[in-house]
Amino acid sequence: MKEIEADRKALLDRVAELRFFQVLSANERERLLEAGTVLEYEPGEEIVRQNERSSYLYAILDGTVRVLVQAPTTKREVFVCAMDEGVFGEAAIFVDMKRTAKVAADGPTQLVRLERKDLMAFMKKHPRAGIRILLFVVHSLMQKLRDVDQELAFERQAFVDQSEVDRLFKEFAPTDEKKE
Repeated sequence: MKEIEADRKALLDRVAELRFFQVLSANERERLLEAGTVLEYEPGEEIVRQNERSSYLYAILDGTVRVLVQAPTTKREVFVCAMDEGVFGEAAIFVDMKRTAKVAADGPTQLVRLERKDLMAFMKKHPRAGIRILLFVVHSLMQKLRDVDQELAFERQAFVDQSEVDRLFKEFAPTDEKKE
């Protein structure tokens, strides 16, 4: 990872295309970028390490990241998804908690990294913009939760057929027999 000095005009033009920044005015985008750091990652380079504490939110400027989760029993990394837009690490702006996944650059990738304290200072200085950012973050987290819910429902369906469950209930159905 290396910190890069991006051309401010090109950077402002780029972030104006990103949904996270679109909720802000041009002036607010410029102020928020002053609080952030533009980083560049090489293919395969780790951005976020699972189970480490972090206070950073990341917005993807260019490139793709892979989200992986280490399975608790096998310790194997399981591919969750690839992202080429949006934000990740949103929960870090609310609480100091361990990261739930590993995120790595899938190819050359540029990100804006925002630290919680800097984002909070921006939101205090620009409360209306802060409300819009928080609404965006809540919506983003809700979308991710919905995706997980759908995946779990699909996994459950693939794992257990309802007819199998019904068969077990019939096998152990209540009877009028008295216990002896």
